[in-house]
Amino acid sequence: MILFNNILPIDTEIEIYSFLRFEDMIKIINKKEYFYMVLSHKFINMNKTICYGIYYNLNNNCYYCNTVLDTDFILNLCFNCTFYVDYYNSYPMICKDCVNPVKRGKTINAKCKGCDIITQHLGISCMS
Repeated sequence: MILFNNILPIDTEIEIYSFLRFEDMIKIINKKEYFYMVLSHKFINMNKTICYGIYYNLNNNCYYCNTVLDTDFILNLCFNCTFYVDYYNSYPMICKDCVNPVKRGKTINAKCKGCDIITQHLGISCMS
């Protein structure tokens, strides 16, 4: 991690980071592995795939493939992969290359790539 430049032990740094909001944490922690270490400390049963997806989405990238999200993307309304982030529910935001495209404002039933259950995908665009 970069904040304390190896002055403090890693477990102490993780404890300090765990008190930050996600939006602040993402500005300081520049690697998804460190982000996972902090979240798995804060939330004991944290799934690595979900943690990486949250990290990608907070950086405005696709939940699955980490490509930059376009103005049109798909919102995965999966309750298993949803996470409570800084006082709001964070639904996975996915690029059109990772799932079947959905037109703006339309929903389709689709299998969630994260947990393999049937869920809904909602088409989102900058005009939504």
